[in-house]
Amino acid sequence: MPKLVVNAICFVFKHFWAFLSAWFFILLLVNDYRLTQVKQEYKDHIETTEFAIKDMNIKWQTKMNTAEKEFNEKVAQLNADNAVLIDRANGLSEQLSKAQSKWVTASSESKTEYTNTLSNVFKQCVAEYKDLAVKADGHALDAIRLKQAWPTTDEPP
Repeated sequence: MPKLVVNAICFVFKHFWAFLSAWFFILLLVNDYRLTQVKQEYKDHIETTEFAIKDMNIKWQTKMNTAEKEFNEKVAQLNADNAVLIDRANGLSEQLSKAQSKWVTASSESKTEYTNTLSNVFKQCVAEYKDLAVKADGHALDAIRLKQAWPTTDEPP
């Protein structure tokens, strides 16, 4: 083969390999750029998710703190109400003791009035106990319903 053809073929191969090498290098750069973009998107997604989780935790903690505060306030109110009820019950016991000591000397008219008054009081107590029992049963049913409906981590809905 003439030297000129050989030189031409060598020239073409050299440039072809240079072209292929450059093309391969460009592909590597493009893929590296895409990989960098994907990595950045992944990092952004992780940061967004972490922020959302922190935000959700803050909201849940705030709700829990509020619920705990309200619960403690209600417990304090119940304790105060209980103290009032104990005082009233003690006062009623004292009144009953006084009435019992006066019973012997009371007139029959006073005894009849006292008996009627006690009967009315007991009727009111029975009505209140019935109302309290209905409310307690309703509360118990609500608690059971909430317990059954509340999602658990053990079982998916």
